[in-house]
Formats: sequence, C-alpha cells, structure tokens
Amino acid sequence: MKTPNNLVKNIRVNGCDVPIYWVGSDEEIRKLIPNQKLGDCAGYAVTYPKLAIVIDKTFLETDPQLAQMTLLHELLHIVSDLNGLKLEEKQVLGLEAGLFGVFRDNPKLLSFVFKLGKGKV
Repeated sequence: MKTPNNLVKNIRVNGCDVPIYWVGSDEEIRKLIPNQKLGDCAGYAVTYPKLAIVIDKTFLETDPQLAQMTLLHELLHIVSDLNGLKLEEKQVLGLEAGLFGVFRDNPKLLSFVFKLGKGKV
C-alpha cells in the first residue's frame, strides 16, 4: 500500500516532539515496540523508552476515519501520560469520540480558537 504524502508524522505535546509512525506489519511494529503484534490494536501510545505514536496504516485505505480517530486516541494517551492525568481507557475512548465529533462537525472551530487572540478571525 502506498502511504499518502500528507500524513502527520510529528506532533508537539507539552513542548516535546512526538514522532508518529504509520506501520503496516508486525515486523515494523516490533522494531518500535518489542513484543507487540499489530493485530492487537489499531495504535499505540509509547512514552518509554521514547515518546511515539504508532498507528496501523492499513486503515488509511480500509477505514480512513478509524485512522484519524486512532491518531486522536493515541494523542490523548500521550497528553494524559505527560500531564500525570492517569486517564483510564474508558475515559480516553469517551474523549476521543466526543472530540472527534466536535472537530468533524465544526471545521472552523480550531481556526477560531487559535486565531482569535491574533486578530485573524
């Protein structure tokens, strides 16, 4: 499968760069997270020994919305871990579903929130 060129490959969280790895095989994921199988989850948030988000890229073709939701989900885990929130999986799932719906249904929201203080609304 050809990976799209416009994929997010890095994100900053709390001033830390978090690489995003889009993988398509168990071999690729084992290089990043030893002893894990890609089939176990659609994605992983890694905080030790290094920060990273790992996502199954096969969903980009089969279910792009699942790939987007997985990225948001794993990002929420990273935010939780870096800020000591200790969110449980159920809480992350709820935030993922709620925020994804808000962002999808209100495409101008983030632009409004972040440009408001800069006089660019």
